[in-house]
Amino acid sequence: QELQSLGRLTGVAPFDHIYDVLQNRCELVLASGPITEQQWRMLHQQGHWAPALTAARAAQGRIWDLSIAHHIEPTAASLSRAIEELEGLCSWTTWVDPTRGKGNGQIDLCTAEAAAAAAIGLDWLWDDLAEPSRQRMINALRDKALVPYVSAANSGAWWYTCYHHYNAV
Repeated sequence: QELQSLGRLTGVAPFDHIYDVLQNRCELVLASGPITEQQWRMLHQQGHWAPALTAARAAQGRIWDLSIAHHIEPTAASLSRAIEELEGLCSWTTWVDPTRGKGNGQIDLCTAEAAAAAAIGLDWLWDDLAEPSRQRMINALRDKALVPYVSAANSGAWWYTCYHHYNAV
């Protein structure tokens, strides 16, 4: 409901410029292939730092941009691609970056970014998803983010009681 109400603002400054940028970003996403686990694993093998985190952030931006654009001005292309990106993210075998999973190796910043992308994407696309897709996404959130988080917290992960921002991640 709130996302759909954004459509009223697309012709009003400064929202018109923001909407133009959003449309341009979506056009670039639609002209390229989806983010895949195979891509970030290949980058990791080549020695790139934080490839899964980078990929999770890219998928997050794509899912959110396409979902917002779809709710402002519905198109089959933005909807199907948002769902494809979300399903792709949820199909990754892990949400832990192989170069960043320090300490417990169960969760890291990649986990947080992927979980945020999946949870918000699931919420914003809920009405457009088939029940089996919803369930796969819910299971991915549970298995790749929530269960490992609780396990790490229960085992005394260093970040659980720290005073800085990492605990909130």
